[in-house]
Amino acid sequence: MLTAAEDSLIEYNIENRIINYGEQTKQVASMDAAYRMMDNDLLVNYSTSKALIDFYEYKLGDVAKLIRTNNEFMDKLHQMSQLNTQISTMEITPDEKNRKKLEEQKNMLSNAETKTSTISP
Repeated sequence: MLTAAEDSLIEYNIENRIINYGEQTKQVASMDAAYRMMDNDLLVNYSTSKALIDFYEYKLGDVAKLIRTNNEFMDKLHQMSQLNTQISTMEITPDEKNRKKLEEQKNMLSNAETKTSTISP
């Protein structure tokens, strides 16, 4: 009986757009506090992670720089390999539609080769 009365009251409030400002304010304040706590936790985690990365990079010194440079170099080599494969495939089957794309691919390969030569360990 009580549940039915509560449901009826809730339905009436929704249909007539009756707002319980006090209760809604409590809910919004609670949600705001939860979001602020979550935001603060994320900020603390980010700051801690950043500090650890800086610390280990400092400790590793040049080794960290070499690892980072090596990763960039390997990424460029992989990109160049993919471009070479695409260019070879297009050159095997010449097509008027692919001519423009082939030139674009060759330009991209040339740019990647230039960037690879500027990466120094």
